[in-house]
Amino acid sequence: RGYADGIEGFRRRPDEYGIKAPVTHILGNHDSNNGVKFGFDRATMHFGGLVFLLEHRPRYVSDGLDGIDCVLCGHVHDKWDVMWAGDGGVLNINVGWDIHGKLLDKSDVVGIYRKNA
Repeated sequence: RGYADGIEGFRRRPDEYGIKAPVTHILGNHDSNNGVKFGFDRATMHFGGLVFLLEHRPRYVSDGLDGIDCVLCGHVHDKWDVMWAGDGGVLNINVGWDIHGKLLDKSDVVGIYRKNA
């Protein structure tokens, strides 16, 4: 209870998608009314020799993102899968289910980055 995924409006626990705990929830604009009690505004992850910033919204400029290779975001649903910030400084990857039809793993993300960088 309390996990929201935006897929057809259903609420499911991470384990119902085959996601093994622990789960880090990045807060988004839908979380004020879906029962999610805790999450982070942003987080960073290091894998594949890259540094990823996880945020709900994409970055349209790369100001303040020194050392970040890529932003993993949602928010845009199925509007696009990858987008460079307007100043060309950072690649945004939309990790949303709406665009990919699946949960992305680390190798998917690194592959998308390498294909577009």
